[in-house]
Order: sequence, then structure tokens, then C-alpha cells
Amino acid sequence: MPRQTAPSSRTLLLTLAAFVAVAATMLAACEGSGVQTPAGWEAVSESRWIRTGADTTGAFRDLSSVEAMGVVDSTDSDVIRYAKEQMLYLYRTSPEVVDSVFTAVAVPMLDRSYPSEGFREEVDAALNEAKIAILGSRQNQAIYRQTTPLPEPAPERAVYPDSLKARGVSGQVVVQALVSAEGQPVAVEVIESVNPTLDALVMRQVATTTFNPAWVVNGPRGGGQAIPNYTRIPIPFE
Repeated sequence: MPRQTAPSSRTLLLTLAAFVAVAATMLAACEGSGVQTPAGWEAVSESRWIRTGADTTGAFRDLSSVEAMGVVDSTDSDVIRYAKEQMLYLYRTSPEVVDSVFTAVAVPMLDRSYPSEGFREEVDAALNEAKIAILGSRQNQAIYRQTTPLPEPAPERAVYPDSLKARGVSGQVVVQALVSAEGQPVAVEVIESVNPTLDALVMRQVATTTFNPAWVVNGPRGGGQAIPNYTRIPIPFE
């Protein structure tokens, strides 16, 4: 009868590592499947949901930079490019609409010669005036209004599970949503993930939120129009 040899320490460690990896994968899968999409929604993937039957054109657009949005090109001066980068948060809400407003309002304020060095302070001052003109203030009406969540009807709040809190799973989930002109989210996507369960809980909260839609004036005589709009919502779990 052949002599049996005990497995080496290296073999045992490799086996244990493989077991831990499989267990972690199974646990993540279980966590990810624990939160269902709301009624009327369907999952495109673990991190992307869409409202069934809604127009989701451009739902999962890359809004990471002005270059990714296609709102800068080789004809833009350094000043204009810098100004657009400083307004990235606003461009992310509706790139083409914001760019048209920027061209009409901000560019004339920035269309002048600046020194090649140290121009940012002067540009920032002009850009601040442009932001006031675009977003409005107490003294004047806004040209453009971003979408904002409404408190009613109340969404399904993302509740931090005790099991994850006990395991030290924490962080901030950021979801990007496409909101229709009627103020209804039609697509949600996780762009900063923490954990499959927490991600899905935040997606469900955003999917069940009603929004005040984005709005832009139709022309110099006023008159507003609601438009589809992107919004980013961060939810911390600490």
C-alpha cells in the first residue's frame, strides 16, 4: 500500500485562500440579490436599473469630465476650457443645455484678453457673475434650474443594515440618475460603489424619489420649459 504524505503548508494555504475567495464571492452575490428593484423597474446589471417602458436614451452617459461629455474641443481657448471645468458640476446635469446657456451668457463675460499667467483670478470673478446670471439670485430670475428631490411622496429610505455595520462595511455610495421632464427618475446607476447591498438600497431610494424637474427659459422674453436632467446623489453609511 503506497505511503500517504500530509499536504504541505503551502498547499494548505493555497486551498484556504481559494476557499475564502469563493466564500467572499458567494457572500457578495447573496448580498447583491437581497434588494429587489421597485415595481415598474428592471435591472440592466447589478449597478444599473431602468424604469420599464420609459425613454432611457442616454441613461448611462459618461459625465466624468467635460471632455467625456463632448462640450470642449480644439477651438476652445484655455480660458473657456478652464471656465467649463470649473462648472463641471453644472455641466453634469444637462451637458448640451448648460453649454448653450454658457455660450450665451458666460462666453461674452469671458471673451477678452487675459494674461498668460495668473489669469484665473480674473476669470473666476467673471465666472462667478456668469453663474449668478445662469442660476439666478434673490435679485434676478434664473435662466437654468437644476433638478431637486421633493420630500413628498416619501421615497424608500436606504436603511443601514446592522449586519453590515457590525462588519465595518462603510463608505459613501454615489448614484447618478436620469430624471424625466415630469420629475420621475427613469434610470439609476451606481458610479461610486461600497457594497452590493448598500448600492442597491441607495438605487432603490433614488428610484422611488420624485423630483422637481430641471427647467430652462425658452428665450429672452422668459417662459420656462421642463427638461430631462441628470443628478448625482451621495448617501453616506458611517
